[in-house]
Amino acid sequence: FDSLTLDRPGGSFGSISHADTITVSGNATLSGVVYPQSNPLILTGASKALSGGGTVGALRVNGSYTLSGSDLTVGTTTIPSGGTLTLGSGRTYTSTSTLTIGSTGTLAGSAATTTIQHSNLSTVGTLGTHVRFDVTSASTTMPNRTYSGNIEIYSNSTSNYGVLMSSGTYSLSSALIVNAANSGTVTLDGGTNNVTLTVATTSFIGIGSGQEILTAGSNNWA
Repeated sequence: FDSLTLDRPGGSFGSISHADTITVSGNATLSGVVYPQSNPLILTGASKALSGGGTVGALRVNGSYTLSGSDLTVGTTTIPSGGTLTLGSGRTYTSTSTLTIGSTGTLAGSAATTTIQHSNLSTVGTLGTHVRFDVTSASTTMPNRTYSGNIEIYSNSTSNYGVLMSSGTYSLSSALIVNAANSGTVTLDGGTNNVTLTVATTSFIGIGSGQEILTAGSNNWA
């Protein structure tokens, strides 16, 4: 397709199901619910626009696209080497299953947010957005990789959940934010794997009554 609009309201009869892989070389608008997860939408254009507003089973960005207008929720995201997805200012890109960035792939947007609701974030490539590890529904793991933007540990749950840091040394050039937005405790666990952490600033900003906890091992935290 030179350009593509998939626009159906959500609900029992409002989803779009496609049986084959769809490749788009132009602009794309993804609204409503688009599935299945096993057949990705592949974006191959250069300097093209991506309009959100929907939920997509799988998206592969081989070209260069900028998300604008509305937020987007995607199950499986793949940005291979050479691919670039830029999130416009104020946009939120929610990853619910897998987020894979190739070694020279890029997910950018210094004034945007990538919300991660799983433990399947790759350890290579460029990740230049604010990253929110959302543990509202379940605990997760934070991989040891380069993070160019802020890191937020977030929960809006009445239950206690946390983020386990993978082993290694972390150097966070921006802010580390812990945000318990409800009554459940949210924990960033660096003690189990005895990580080393250097961070520019740390903030506890939760508006809920839940505790916000950092745990460290014997290695240096600064």
